[in-house]
Amino acid sequence: MSDLILLMRRRRRAPLRLISRGSLGPGALPGAAIRASVGSYVAPDEATVLYATENVPRFQGAPRRLLMEPPRQSIFRYSQDFAQSAWILQNGPAKSATNGLAPDGTASALALQFGGAGNSQMVQAIGTPANGTWTISAWARAPVEQTFRFKIYNASSDVYSTGIRVTPEWQRYFFTFTSNFGASNAGVANAGGGGARQVEFWGMQLEQGASASSYIPTGADAATRAMDVLNFAIPSAQQRGTVVGTAMFPADTPASAYLGLFCLDSGGNTNRSYIAKEVGGNTIVFGRAGTGGGQFNMATIQPGVPFPYAIGWDVVTGAVRASIAGSPVQGFTGTTLANRFLIGNGHPGLNSPASAEFGIHDLYPGVLLPDEQLQALRAA
Repeated sequence: MSDLILLMRRRRRAPLRLISRGSLGPGALPGAAIRASVGSYVAPDEATVLYATENVPRFQGAPRRLLMEPPRQSIFRYSQDFAQSAWILQNGPAKSATNGLAPDGTASALALQFGGAGNSQMVQAIGTPANGTWTISAWARAPVEQTFRFKIYNASSDVYSTGIRVTPEWQRYFFTFTSNFGASNAGVANAGGGGARQVEFWGMQLEQGASASSYIPTGADAATRAMDVLNFAIPSAQQRGTVVGTAMFPADTPASAYLGLFCLDSGGNTNRSYIAKEVGGNTIVFGRAGTGGGQFNMATIQPGVPFPYAIGWDVVTGAVRASIAGSPVQGFTGTTLANRFLIGNGHPGLNSPASAEFGIHDLYPGVLLPDEQLQALRAA
């Protein structure tokens, strides 16, 4: 039988669905979405917060894409229990109610009546956290359109966000800042011009990082959400394969972030092939560590917009090839050792996790698809 006929038969082979719209695909290779903690995510209505228990994947928003995140800790205590004395009122505000209907369906939202002063505020003491980039966030709404600000006491002075307009619908807002913490507190404050107003708040969060991650509920202590890991084992008999999928970084992804999207390896760094977002911009790179390695700048993407990618390998010939967002195919040759691939990470040591959402992913088993297909193919 000719090689051409064999190739045609391989092309006709139906792909295995790895990630479906709203679930991990049935019939996929052995794999698991692993997160050693509860994790939150946003429902299709974009206004309801849901929770996934330990080791259960999260499918976010109306597109029902798989949410993958690095570990984060929120240092605000009592993130949705505003009756606690840890939440301190300064310069005239009042807690009108602490049992309003919250985005997660609990009776835990705070109705905060700001006083007339611009520095009327509710804060929490946060000790002396590490210097660096931090993000404060909260869900908020108001009976009629109102304005508030986030506030941080940073070493020796108050730092405020610009005024944030809130509507009658629950939405999440955030403010990222660079800290030089001394004895500090943080929270929410009235609009700069002052004036009495009422705003509802829920899900207060303060975390180290340049963007707001998914909501982390806290009680009497800070709480940590564990890393998401999606690891698919490649059977020893399957020496060739192609993975096709879509990914999207959050709209607030900072240019400074290095985020891994895909890793093909044998459990170590030797001959690791990877796809990642590079530091300093929105360039997606395709690289290989070890023998015959290097790195290609493949495509520039826009955070908040999904993009396709495809990567294929052949252990027999040592080839690994990829296309990102329809870019020309690039590749490496040499020894390709592969017994697994990671979606949502670019390193076997799990030290470059993505903060991203992943759409439909398919595996074409037993074949490294031709370059024209790698460049054009999209997961259905």
